[in-house]
Amino acid sequence: GLRLSPWGPLPMLCPYLIPNPGNGILPWLKWDVRFPPALAQRVTARRTVVSVANRFPEPATHPPVPCVHIAYNLSVLGMLNGWGAIIVNKARSGGGTVTFGDILEAIYDFFQTPLTQAEARELETQFPAIWRQMCRAFRKRCEVFPAIPEVTWSQGMRRVDCLGDRHVFWGMWVTHNADRTFYLNLGLIPPSQRA
Repeated sequence: GLRLSPWGPLPMLCPYLIPNPGNGILPWLKWDVRFPPALAQRVTARRTVVSVANRFPEPATHPPVPCVHIAYNLSVLGMLNGWGAIIVNKARSGGGTVTFGDILEAIYDFFQTPLTQAEARELETQFPAIWRQMCRAFRKRCEVFPAIPEVTWSQGMRRVDCLGDRHVFWGMWVTHNADRTFYLNLGLIPPSQRA
């Protein structure tokens, strides 16, 4: 059943979205958010790794909802949620339920947004150490992205480079707001924290 909170039913998340309750350093979902969700996999109870693409149509929450807001943190302290929440809104597109696949696609699309020249200039001048970390993250992404490195380089820096080395999906959890709404929190970890 639904867990109750002072605000009403607390939505439960699809099991592939939550942190692994049995091993906090081994996420259920194996996904580097720099790459398309089609490459995401999950770890089964037998510790085998399988694709999750067949799970994309499943509702992201129970009970199902038509809209979710996702909070995230960046390596640049002055830019925590600097671009606003990641929003998945099926109500705008004629209704429907937010699915597991919708969540992954929204996260990927959001972080694939190119940095504007103004954002890059601000980061370079106001946060030079962070800018250098982002440049390293950008170079590494160009090297490992499943495309021609020169093409990826020519497309420039993206929001995902602001994550630095914290680009591996760890899990999500629900937080209630005082106005009886909720949002999801996105947890990301460095690849070295994976088992």
